Amino acid sequence: FHLPAYMRFTLRHYKEYASGIIDYTIHALGRGGEEFTLLNGAQRAAVRLFLKFMAFNAGRDVAWDDAKRALDEIWSIRPAPPPPAEPRTDASVGDA
Repeated sequence: FHLPAYMRFTLRHYKEYASGIIDYTIHALGRGGEEFTLLNGAQRAAVRLFLKFMAFNAGRDVAWDDAKRALDEIWSIRPAPPPPAEPRTDASVGDA
């Protein structure tokens, strides 16, 4: 899995020249995929920071819109669903 190397290359060279590798890295993160389920929490956080940087700081010469979409749709931190409600008992129904 070479994602860290591609992300690092992108961060180092996005200003210098347009490269298919740069856009491919962003596009790959935007499609999601089963292989990304192998990432731990710290790795997922690194991907989110990378996409955030590319979306808001890298400029219009990169696929910033794809980075923003990937960040919003695939890599965002979603709040945990609320816990299920306690089942009501007959006694609690009568007290209401």
